[in-house]
Amino acid sequence: MEGPLQQVVDESIRLERNVGRLYVLFSRLFEQDSDFWWKIAVEEGHHASMLKSAKAAFIDEGMFPSEVFATTLDTLLALNQEIEGDLTRFEQHSPTRSAALDLAHRLETSAIESCYQEVCETTADTEAHRLFKKLNQENQDHARRNQAYKEEREL
Repeated sequence: MEGPLQQVVDESIRLERNVGRLYVLFSRLFEQDSDFWWKIAVEEGHHASMLKSAKAAFIDEGMFPSEVFATTLDTLLALNQEIEGDLTRFEQHSPTRSAALDLAHRLETSAIESCYQEVCETTADTEAHRLFKKLNQENQDHARRNQAYKEEREL
């Protein structure tokens, strides 16, 4: 039977995949920004794969850092539902380029994504902690890139 930690990890994987799907959609909607969105979408897919591997390798061994998921399952479910709604809505009515970048920045700095920061502040040096530190660094990089891209284009 699946436990609460496994459910949270599954929803986190779903979140990374949903964000990746959103970025793929943006790459189709905004041809002039296609390369930018596609690169970040690929990285989000990599994040989902990293979490999936971590789940398989670390949960059963009791090595999954519990502080990673200080956020509740309900929060993850709501965020996934929001993104899935955005995907449906944006297929019909495209957001502006600026709104797309603002949404991406908000997602990359969301409470869920910043949970990885809590791992970075611990002194543990396990394989699991290193993985989440990498995820945190990459999410921070996405937020910086989104903001810089928007500012460079004066959107």
